[in-house]
Amino acid sequence: MNYLNIDEFQELAKTSCPDLGHISDNLRHMRYGIFTEVGEIVDIFKKNLAYKKEIDTVHLGEEIGDCMWYIVNHETFLGSKIFPKFYKPEFDINFMMKCSVENEQVLLAGCLIQLANKFNLNFEELLFKNIEKLRIRFPEGFSEERALNRDLNKERESLEGC
Repeated sequence: MNYLNIDEFQELAKTSCPDLGHISDNLRHMRYGIFTEVGEIVDIFKKNLAYKKEIDTVHLGEEIGDCMWYIVNHETFLGSKIFPKFYKPEFDINFMMKCSVENEQVLLAGCLIQLANKFNLNFEELLFKNIEKLRIRFPEGFSEERALNRDLNKERESLEGC
């Protein structure tokens, strides 16, 4: 299997992130993205609860990776590499809670690590899969046209095959 640590992931995530030209627009874009991806994670559990739909762990892992993409790019726009300093693969909720006083993204990242662990998903493998999916979507870097016209089947194949 292939893995990325959080520092490597943050560096690679930049290559598929558009710059909207102003820091406030970039940060707002990243926050909206975080909300969107968390909503997609919640939707997986809603469908399991209300419709008895089985939890698709490939899809869940994809959404965890997508959420982390927005989190690390948010930090990149702030000029921060806070995650390598605080990230612990074994995850300590009390430690993350203390860190979240200064940065709520750290708490969310910790929750995503915990969620991945609960479903026996390797967090660092999910980071790798996210970058691989984005390499398929944006082979030459971000483009609006490629963002709107994705090959979802090919992306899913990459998530299942990594």
